[in-house]
Amino acid sequence: MFDNFSLRANRVIFGTRVKAGRRGAEALDVGDLMSAIILEDQEMIRELAGYEGDAEMGHPIGLQPHTPFFSKSSASDLLAALETLLPRSSPIPDSRDMTMTPDLRRIFQSAESGLEELHHKQVDPLHLLAAALELPSRPEVDLLTRAGISEENVRAKLKELY
Repeated sequence: MFDNFSLRANRVIFGTRVKAGRRGAEALDVGDLMSAIILEDQEMIRELAGYEGDAEMGHPIGLQPHTPFFSKSSASDLLAALETLLPRSSPIPDSRDMTMTPDLRRIFQSAESGLEELHHKQVDPLHLLAAALELPSRPEVDLLTRAGISEENVRAKLKELY
């Protein structure tokens, strides 16, 4: 399923798994994905893995620097709001496989199927965000919409970048 996902998108998937496991979720879900997208956008995804090395170390091999989509303030506010939305339970060990919700599976499929329309070769985090914003009646989507983030402005940014 993830063959056409970029290194950055794969980091988002990793972050989604870590976020879901730490909150004790039964399955990876949309809120975990959105948190991981924001963390990756802000180059904070390493913190999920417990990385505490030198911040001046640079970018991991194969990962190019990017201009963040979210402002630092917006990212911080959204992450805090997402944390309050997501239910918590006993953490799931990282070694245990987790399933994903049908909505999350739909996002991955939609992001991949949208590549052809945009003439892009790989799914990047913004493709995942645009696909997530297509979902109706999700509190996580409503949160981003209230913050002024829409599918249309994410797709406009995708067209601008590629």
